[in-house]
This record gives sequence, structure tokens and C-alpha cells, in this order.
Amino acid sequence: MSSDSDVDRISSLPKNVIEAILMCLPIRDAVRTSILSSGWRYEWSTLPELIFLRECFKRPECQTQTEFDRKFVKVVDQVLLLHRGPIHTFKLSVDVESCVDMDRWILFLSRNGIKSFTLDVWRGQVYKLPSCLLSCVDLNYLELYRCNFSPPPSFKGFSKLTVMDIQGVNFTEYGLRTLMSQCPSLRKLVVMNIEGYTRVKLCARELENLSIEGKFEDLHFKSTPLLAVVSIKLLNIVRDQPVTSETSCRIVKVLGHLPSIERLELLEHTLQNLAVDDVPVCLPVICPVKHLTVDINFEDMQQMLAAFCIFRSSLVLQKLYIKAISVENKSAASADGFWEGSGEDFSCTFGHLQVVEVTGFTGIASEVKLVGFVLANAPVLERLQLKFKENVGNTDNIFRELIRFRRISPKAEIVVPA
Repeated sequence: MSSDSDVDRISSLPKNVIEAILMCLPIRDAVRTSILSSGWRYEWSTLPELIFLRECFKRPECQTQTEFDRKFVKVVDQVLLLHRGPIHTFKLSVDVESCVDMDRWILFLSRNGIKSFTLDVWRGQVYKLPSCLLSCVDLNYLELYRCNFSPPPSFKGFSKLTVMDIQGVNFTEYGLRTLMSQCPSLRKLVVMNIEGYTRVKLCARELENLSIEGKFEDLHFKSTPLLAVVSIKLLNIVRDQPVTSETSCRIVKVLGHLPSIERLELLEHTLQNLAVDDVPVCLPVICPVKHLTVDINFEDMQQMLAAFCIFRSSLVLQKLYIKAISVENKSAASADGFWEGSGEDFSCTFGHLQVVEVTGFTGIASEVKLVGFVLANAPVLERLQLKFKENVGNTDNIFRELIRFRRISPKAEIVVPA
């Protein structure tokens, strides 16, 4: 009778458990389990998830980049050759420069039921995606870094795609529009630093989460009824060059049609872009945002007007995070007269506001007046936290001035971290 030490307890585990264990291993280690015993020889070969990350391959074993590329290509080729069954997830993140090999791998995947595809060519030439990727009709997740992607007008789309993350991707003029318009199930979209496409008109009726960053001349949310989480980081402000309505996004086109928005981030130069021309007193519809993060230049009149346009429209705002920024803009009108001209009662605007955090605080007049305004018009405010910018002097004097402001909320406290 065999002892407990002779029993291979791992091999006796259910197949789905063994598969889960193998999927936790780097692909090279998963393949190496084939030498454990005859029973383990092909266990790895039916894994539905294949992940090839550059950090999983030891470069010191290779004397040159060419040698590393050759060994890496050989590993991927062998894994795909010996693999049996569908491949649902494939991730490739390396600096291999052999486009022919990657073309071959993507063609193989397109014939094996791929559902989730990630490609990050992090160094070397920008890789041109082969047309066979467009035939992956079962894709529900697509992540691309540093690629050329040119779907033709005849492209029928990815009808099952729910998540798309594209960063550093080059498109033809209508490539991105074609791609987005043909993904009716898209729920999450990340677009960062794309080239060849500066005007984005978003029509995505199922989209719930959007993160967009880069240089855009126009941004228009035309039909996004379910969009609840939005992060916008516009970078298209050139120093010492006036901003014009022809090159910037307008606040109503971007924020005026978001009936489901709950979390909103307006970062870097976004507010400056939104405030380019005449800013309305409020948006055409109520903005149901609860958490708002915004970068503001408190010395720019137009940005202050845009910020208060958003505040007036956000009647259920609960948490407000502000970063005070200073950007030289010679065409900007001074905000010195903003508070003198804003004598309206905004108490309803901040009726639900509980938390306010201001970072980069310097104690200039416009910042101090905003703090006083919030304290006087936020009846359920619990915490107002200020983080001073480095090297700001007289912080004690500024704090003493702030604590003298009238507070409409009995629970409100001003917090200044040490």
C-alpha cells in the first residue's frame, strides 16, 4: 500500500483547478510543467489564456537584441504550434521588431476564437496591424499600444466588443470614427495620444466609461446616454498662443449632453479649452455628477466662469476635488473682477456637497474667496481640505484668515495636512 508521500495530489485535482493554477504562472513556467510527468505533458496546451510579457523573458541569457528577438519568436512559435483548442485571451508586450512574425501570430489567433487581444510594441518601429485582425468577430476586449490601425470604410465592426483601450495608435482620418461607429456594444473606452485624428464626435449609446487624453481640436459627445464616468485630459494648449474657438472644444458640446454622468474629471488644459468662447451661466440640462475633479487656473477669468457654469449645473454634487494650476496665457483675461461680478445665490448648487479638496493651494485672493464661498454656501459640508503648494510662505497667516470665514454647515472643518 502506497504512503501519502507517494500520492501526486496536484495531478488528482480537477482539470479546471489545474488550469487555474497554470494560468497563474508565466507562460514559460506553465510550458515547463510538461516535464513533470506524462500526465502533465499536455496540460498547459489547452490553456485559453496566453500571456507573453517582456519581463517574463530573461534578457541576460542573450548577448544581443537580435538574439533575444530570435529566441522570443521561437518560444511564441512553439507555444502556438503545440497549443490545442481555442485561445480566448492573448497578450503580447515586447520590443520585438519582427513584423512578419507578429502578422503570422495574429493570423493564427484570428482562426482560433480570440476574444481578448492586447498588443504593446513598446519600442522600435510602430507596428502596422494586419487586416486579419478585423476578422476577429468574437473580440470583446481590445488593447493596443503603438500601432498603425487603418480599418477601411467597409469594416463591419466588432459587434461583441465591450472594452477598447488604444494608446499611441495612429489612425487614418476616418479610421477611429469607423472603428467606434462599428462597435455597438462598447461600454468602456480609453483613448490616449492618438495620431491622425483630432476631431472626435462620440456616438456610443452603450458607453458607460470614457477616458480620453491628447491633443484634440474638437470633442463632441453627441449620443452617449449611459456615460457615467468621464476623464478628459486635453493637451492642445500652446504657450504664448491665443486659444480660438476654431481649435478648441466648447463646454456645451462636451458637457451639455451627459444625462447619466456621475464622475467627471477635467484635467490639465481641459477647462481652458472648454472656456474658449462665451461661457453660458449654466449647461442646457442638469448635470447629475456627484464626484467632480477639475484643474483650474484661478487667475483666468474664463476658467472661473466655466467652473461656475459646471457648479451651477451640478445640483447633486457631493465631492469636489480641485487642483490649482498656473499656466502662462497672455490672452487670458484676469480673474480679479470675477467675485465682484458674481453676486448670485449659489446655495442650491452646493446643497449636497460634503467634501472639498484643493491641492496646489497658494493663498491668492481668488483661491481664498472660493474657500469662503464654499463655506458659506454648502449646508452639509463636512470637510474642506487644503494642500499648500510647495514653498508657499505665510501658510499660518493664510490659515488664520480662512478659519474666520462664516460656515453655514455646523459640521464643516478645515483641514490642512502637515
